[in-house]
Amino acid sequence: MSSEAPAPVPARHTRRIVTGHDKDGHSVIADDSVCSANAAVYVPDFSINDAWRVDHLPCDNRRAESGPAGFELEPVASGNVFRIVHIPPDREYLAAIGNAGDTGAADEVGASSSSDAIPSPHPAMHRTNTLDYVVIISGEIYCVMEKGETLLRPGDVLIQRGTNHAWSNRSDQICVMAAVLNGALPYEQQAR
Repeated sequence: MSSEAPAPVPARHTRRIVTGHDKDGHSVIADDSVCSANAAVYVPDFSINDAWRVDHLPCDNRRAESGPAGFELEPVASGNVFRIVHIPPDREYLAAIGNAGDTGAADEVGASSSSDAIPSPHPAMHRTNTLDYVVIISGEIYCVMEKGETLLRPGDVLIQRGTNHAWSNRSDQICVMAAVLNGALPYEQQAR
């Protein structure tokens, strides 16, 4: 029996088609390419594919996408990001990120760890300064909160409002979700 680590699984990819205008002002397909995985938390089958990012709204549709080069979990406060996320079953994901005290998964993708959820109900608990629109495309997943959880299935929509949360895939299939993260005030600055 070999003690070598298993070979990494190829990252999941998303095809992105972008419309635009030609020099005469006619609508065209401006780009048809593959979004490679922007972030992988060193977990097989986990990937985040950013399809589009803007740094301010309203945006200028004559310009190409903008925002920081490379992967950033959150958009700038005046912008948003649209992404496709593939989350493997917990048995793969949790084994890779460690025990409940490990904040490595959240730190790996640039999320703040859940410091006020002690003990944390899930090792990947995190919070972002965003208002998120999440749609489940395939598979199923639990959205775990500090108190309670809910099962999401294909077609279900979750509005995630800057709360501590985690994703728990207790099935045997990868869950694919689409998410739009909109910049929001940090939790501490919001009116109570």
